[in-house]
Amino acid sequence: MKIPSLLLAFFLAITPSVWADNLYVVAGVLVQEIDTTNIGGGETTYASGSLQAPQYATFNSAGNLYVGSFGNNSIPIWAPGGGGAIGTIHTNLDGPSGVAFSSIGNLYVSNNNGNSVSIFDSSNAFISTFSTNMAAPAGIALDSSDNVYVANVASGNNTVSKFDSAGTFLLSITDASLSRPAGLAFDAGGNLYVANLTGNSVSVFNTSGTFLSTISDASVNIPQGLAFDSLGNLYVANTGSSSISVFNSAGVFQSNFAVSGAPVGLVITVPEPSTVVLLGLGLTALPLMKRRLRAS
Repeated sequence: MKIPSLLLAFFLAITPSVWADNLYVVAGVLVQEIDTTNIGGGETTYASGSLQAPQYATFNSAGNLYVGSFGNNSIPIWAPGGGGAIGTIHTNLDGPSGVAFSSIGNLYVSNNNGNSVSIFDSSNAFISTFSTNMAAPAGIALDSSDNVYVANVASGNNTVSKFDSAGTFLLSITDASLSRPAGLAFDAGGNLYVANLTGNSVSVFNTSGTFLSTISDASVNIPQGLAFDSLGNLYVANTGSSSISVFNSAGVFQSNFAVSGAPVGLVITVPEPSTVVLLGLGLTALPLMKRRLRAS
C-alpha cells in the first residue's frame, strides 16, 4: 500500500519540472539557465569561462552548447549539463556572432567583422565560407529546408539576407519595419521573426520575405536574442534593460522579467522524448494506483 502511494506522490511532484522548457540566456561572460515554470526563482550558471563578448548560442542534436564568442574569435563548446568547455572552434572565424545548425548537423556561423558565414561539419571541421550580400551579419537561422537567413545589423542596411545551404544568395528581405535587424528565430509555422535593435520591435515575415506583422511593447528595449518555447510563446532578450519580454503565439504581451547582465542570445530547450515517455507511462498508471489505494 505504501509503494503505490509513494509512486503517486513522485509522479505528481515531477510533472511540472518534466514539462518545463529551459531558457538559456547569454549575458556578460556567462550563459545562465532559467526554468520557464519558475521565472523569478533564480538563475543557474550553465556555462562560464572561455567567453569574451559572447553573442548568440545554440545546441546541437547531442545537447552540446555552442556560443559565438565575438571577443576572442572562437566558438566554445559545452557538453550537456554545462560546466567547463569541452572544446573550441577557433579557425576561419572573424568576429563570430550568430550560430545555427542544419538538419544534417552542419554548423553555420555569422562573422560580424568578416561579413561572411563559415560552415563546419558535425565534427567541427571547417567546410567553407560564403561572403556575399552581408553587412555586419549578426543573428543567423535556418528554415526547415536548410535555407540560411542572416540579419545584417550594419547601420542603414536594414535587410535580412537569404541563402541556400551551400551559400548561394537567394534574396534580400526588406521592409520599413526593419531597423538594424539583429536576432532571428522561426516559429513552428515557419514564419521568420526579426529583432530590430534600434526599432524596439520584432518584425514577422514568411519564408518568401513577405511582411506579416510587427510585435512591440514598452518593455522591449534594444532587443537581440529571440526564442520560442514549446507552447509557441516568444521570448525577447532586451539588452537595453537587462530583461526578457514574453509574448504569446498571437504576439500579445504577457510578461517581462529581469535577468543578470545585459542579455544577447537566447536558446530554449524542450523536454527530452525519453523523459516525456516516462511521464506518460507514469500518468497512465495513476488511475490504476488510485483504484488500488481506494480498495486497500
